[in-house]
Amino acid sequence: MDVLAEILTLSERRDQIIRCTVAIMECLDAEARTFMADCQAMLIEGGLETLRERRREAMERLHETEVVAIIDPEEDRQLEALASAADALRFADVVFAVLPELSFQKWEIARALLAQEQILREQVVAALQARQSTPDDLAGLRSRVEAIVTSHLPPWRGRAEEMRRACRDVLRTYELDGDPEMIFTAIASSDDRALPFIEMLNRDSAGAVAYIRKLQEWTATVRALEQPRT
Repeated sequence: MDVLAEILTLSERRDQIIRCTVAIMECLDAEARTFMADCQAMLIEGGLETLRERRREAMERLHETEVVAIIDPEEDRQLEALASAADALRFADVVFAVLPELSFQKWEIARALLAQEQILREQVVAALQARQSTPDDLAGLRSRVEAIVTSHLPPWRGRAEEMRRACRDVLRTYELDGDPEMIFTAIASSDDRALPFIEMLNRDSAGAVAYIRKLQEWTATVRALEQPRT
């Protein structure tokens, strides 16, 4: 993080991108490279919108080669929502790296990023810079981040573990590939998905299983379409 903080002191965005790209290329560890790429996307480039644009470009190339064709607008919308949730979940790791004292879960940070990304990014960038120059400012910045995340915590938060467990159980029972945390975050990141899912857990267990299986299919598609970031 110290390298990234130093890069952020550069006045020109172009210079920041070049320096960060070079640092990524010089990193020998694949996991660290991926993390640095997420840092660059979130803190230096355009955040979630930059990744959305890269997906749109990738989809256009795939359409041109007739590798894939998504003609259902609703499915297209759902795939983009799931991809953005996955991006926000990775960006949550960046937030925790800068402010490790935060007591939230990753999905809660991701939910706040999807709702209020710009102001949250600004606070995280300021906190990263403060680590080197003005550490006394960290407490105030951390409090502002906590306030942002808290403002987006849902009233059904107490059901989160039950929802996560349902995702994990379905993948295990049906021997499906996928990350149950990603599927859970896709649900939890929006009340449009979370509230109907909770209602299914209450009244329609078969419907909840079918919904998780559909999300597993969509998240597999998202992974297949995702461009390498390193």
